Amino acid sequence: MNREKQLKEIQKRPVAHKLKTIIEYCRDKTVLDIGCIGQDFTVRNANWIHGEVKKVALNITGVDTNKPMIEQLRNEGYTMYADDEINRDQIQQHDIILMADVIEHVDNVIVFLEFYKQFSTENTLFIISTPNPYSIRQMFNILLFGRPGINPEHTVAIDPGNFMEIISRVHLEMVEFWWLHETMAPVKFYNKVLYGLYRLLYSVRKYWAPNYLVVLKVSSQ
Repeated sequence: MNREKQLKEIQKRPVAHKLKTIIEYCRDKTVLDIGCIGQDFTVRNANWIHGEVKKVALNITGVDTNKPMIEQLRNEGYTMYADDEINRDQIQQHDIILMADVIEHVDNVIVFLEFYKQFSTENTLFIISTPNPYSIRQMFNILLFGRPGINPEHTVAIDPGNFMEIISRVHLEMVEFWWLHETMAPVKFYNKVLYGLYRLLYSVRKYWAPNYLVVLKVSSQ
């Protein structure tokens, strides 16, 4: 399928819940979770992705840059590595390589993906989620506040079209695509009001969804 057809198909894809979707892909699989500590919730939250996946995976290995927390979690029985200490002798190939909202933080997305391909086989699935820079929430942020809401730790904003070019350069191919709902429920009153409006709008125009998740595998070509 060429890129234009893929983009048209993407526009028809349903909007899913991130944690539920990730859990189903990781169930009974060996998982390598990249950026496992700095996810949507803290490690003490019941919705921490790594902790929830650990309950259903065959086994799970975490990688992160937060060395103090890595050491603490190791003492609690988690299998954890710092990003600068992993190699093929320590970490074997996995069924799933999970990158939940990580790629928008790295210095070079292509180099990052190329590095972690070494821990994959032809059957490995890469599960990658990232914010959608064209979400309706960002449009309203510009309308109401004059600028989009940007995480200061993000280095890039990647829309699905950009993402297709990135994966083509690292010889990965798309298996599945999901738009994603907001991860956290709104707290402020005006956000609760807007949230209902956002959901209505991106149910009609999926490209306005807050986030998206892509399932990839190593390209056969």
